[in-house]
Amino acid sequence: MTATVTYKQANLFAAALDADDFVAAENLLSPDCVYERSKDVEIRGAESIIDSYRESSDRARKLFDSVLYTSDVMSSSETTAELLFADNLEAKGKIHIYRSRQYLEFDRKGAIVRIRHEEISGERDRLNVFIEESGLKNE
Repeated sequence: MTATVTYKQANLFAAALDADDFVAAENLLSPDCVYERSKDVEIRGAESIIDSYRESSDRARKLFDSVLYTSDVMSSSETTAELLFADNLEAKGKIHIYRSRQYLEFDRKGAIVRIRHEEISGERDRLNVFIEESGLKNE
């Protein structure tokens, strides 16, 4: 694959997640894809990975008054891409943007074989403050 094809595949994946189009997102994953969600949490299999994205989005949509997902492909090579996700959240008239990164690895056919989530320093703490200050119950 070329960096251009990888970029396009990463863009399709990001756009599918932004739109909560989980069918389209799953179609871009290899069946045995691995998602490193944190140091201690690894999810295996396309279906399980998509279930985790769906659950996160459902939880956010129940917690906040408004949720808008946006993302950008920051870089790509022949086999990898870096995504920057921005969750635009609104609660009780206040707005907060939570950012995170995900790194994608692709096989030769263009399927995503590995996803590594990376928290950006301070983002989780700022999100928790926003939730608390908004009087929301994060379960």
